Amino acid sequence: MVVVDVARVCNASCIHCAYRVVKDDPLFQEGPKFMSWNVFKVIADECSQYPDLNFRFTCHGEPLLHPKIIAMVKYAKKLGISPVSINTNGSLLTEDMAEALIRTGIDVIEVSLDAFSKEKYEAVRRNLNFENTMENLKNLIRLKENLKTDTRILVSIIDQPETNAELEDFQSYWEGKVDRVIKRIYFSHDGLTPSDKITFDIPDSRHPCPFLWKRIVVTSDGRVKFCLEDWLDRKVTPFPALSSIHKIWKSQWYDSIRKLHLENKFPEIPFCSDCKDWWAHFWEKDYFYALGMTGD
Repeated sequence: MVVVDVARVCNASCIHCAYRVVKDDPLFQEGPKFMSWNVFKVIADECSQYPDLNFRFTCHGEPLLHPKIIAMVKYAKKLGISPVSINTNGSLLTEDMAEALIRTGIDVIEVSLDAFSKEKYEAVRRNLNFENTMENLKNLIRLKENLKTDTRILVSIIDQPETNAELEDFQSYWEGKVDRVIKRIYFSHDGLTPSDKITFDIPDSRHPCPFLWKRIVVTSDGRVKFCLEDWLDRKVTPFPALSSIHKIWKSQWYDSIRKLHLENKFPEIPFCSDCKDWWAHFWEKDYFYALGMTGD
């Protein structure tokens, strides 16, 4: 999976998200808010050379805020990249936006809801309006049916104390209305959000991080990093911006970090030695699983 961070800005301030913590940090603000078309084109052109590569618009902001997001998705699909997916909070998914997005041929649209009731939704997804997002999502579902598209619609919720009581209602309501319902565990984004909300039983022994074998992130200025939780770009690879993603992925530098992970030598890796969320990233039931892919 290549995660493309096209927008480092968001219109929400969700309680479980690190964006509200880092948005004013100088390190976060160093990169451009929006990925340029030239940077995007270089990335998409290279990715088009590899069949079955998951090209995902998401990361540290709301991708629908990018003024050229429709053109970007359309270009990726025109190149034959598949699957192309996008993760959005849904607040900007107006009828016109939804139709334009579907007509690009996009494979997957995930709407992160994170609550079932209006009260919990607006408490968790601050700055967003429950009725607006629900109307947008219902229009999206209707458009998919009317346009007879193969685009898959996913909705997701995070299992956190504020909404734990709504998980069952959320699941039962959306099953059958969308293609998949995703329940995610809460974690601290490497210590940026409160760790006292974690309810998952953390294993005693640490396992190698699947990100090193499954995902890579391209920042808004064309640099590459291997950790999705690196909100302040401290784990950027030592290669120039817009270097070949494939060459970075296959580089000796990348393999040396993988080797240390396999040998459980985590303290020897400055990027990973103090990771607080290693336990939250699974080898099997990850986003590839949600898409119906094996991830092999």
